[in-house]
Amino acid sequence: MDFGKFLNQKRAAAKITVRGFAQKVGISPSFLCDLESGNRAFPAKSKKNPGLMNKMIKALGLNEEDTKRFKEYAEESMLMGNRLPDEISEYLRKVPEAQGPWVDFRENIPVSGNKGIQRRWKIA
Repeated sequence: MDFGKFLNQKRAAAKITVRGFAQKVGISPSFLCDLESGNRAFPAKSKKNPGLMNKMIKALGLNEEDTKRFKEYAEESMLMGNRLPDEISEYLRKVPEAQGPWVDFRENIPVSGNKGIQRRWKIA
């Protein structure tokens, strides 16, 4: 399972339409469709819509376990889209010597999909 499939599954289970969900969280229906289809990575930082992840979690009414999974899938999506979670970006800015290993890691992620990325690198 990936972020888009998980989001689609939870939205459908909550019986919220694409347009209704997009309106609730402040994004366009086309952007939501791109997220769910995997054509777009979850935005690490959104100037247009800060707090998007929390808005989505609240709109879906996710429990604690599903919230954790949602965040993990979103972080994985950011990594696959060459977007980094804030904590990692901040760390790489503060510790320049960590940038080389990060580039090596990123270049070795299989292009065919994101299965196993969490096994290769645990995100705290």
